[in-house]
Amino acid sequence: VRSCLAARCLHRMAARPLRRLRSTIGRVPTAASRAMSTNRISSFFVYGTLRPDDVSGQRWTKEFLTSASSCRSSQLADHSLYISPNRYPHAVPRKGGVVRGTLVEFPEVLMPEKLSFADEVEGVNFKDQTSEHGYKRVDVEVVTDGENPDKISRAKDKPVQTWVYIKDSCDPGAEEIPEGDFVAYYMQMRPHMMTFE
Repeated sequence: VRSCLAARCLHRMAARPLRRLRSTIGRVPTAASRAMSTNRISSFFVYGTLRPDDVSGQRWTKEFLTSASSCRSSQLADHSLYISPNRYPHAVPRKGGVVRGTLVEFPEVLMPEKLSFADEVEGVNFKDQTSEHGYKRVDVEVVTDGENPDKISRAKDKPVQTWVYIKDSCDPGAEEIPEGDFVAYYMQMRPHMMTFE
């Protein structure tokens, strides 16, 4: 009898971890688990004046990119890119759209400093989700360009979770940027564009 009881006890103890694991499958992530996930993000998807190939001459670009561990050409799906009357680009959610930019990765230890710097550039107070210019910082998934950057990356490319600054809607009087590429647009339109305000 004692041996049977001992065997049952061991069986229950061995089953507990498996039951706990099964109970988490399909569970909707909690706010706490999402916070833990975003705390591990160590990159930005940049599509405007923070891009390493930006040619608009903004004073903050070089400082932001200092100590970056990698910069990879990437795409953000289901967003479109617009340029406001004051000549600044902003991404807006739109089904089927694509924004082209760069995934800039930093050592994890530098992320608090880089987040603070980028928030200041974009006028974002992340804690209370307020902004001077209508931007907000959100976590998204982007895909890096493969061998053919002219084609949208397919599902086989592993998405990367990253931070990006977007707006909920385009600014009044804003124009959509063809192909979702700010640098290409700026190079083409530079002779006709006013300076940044």
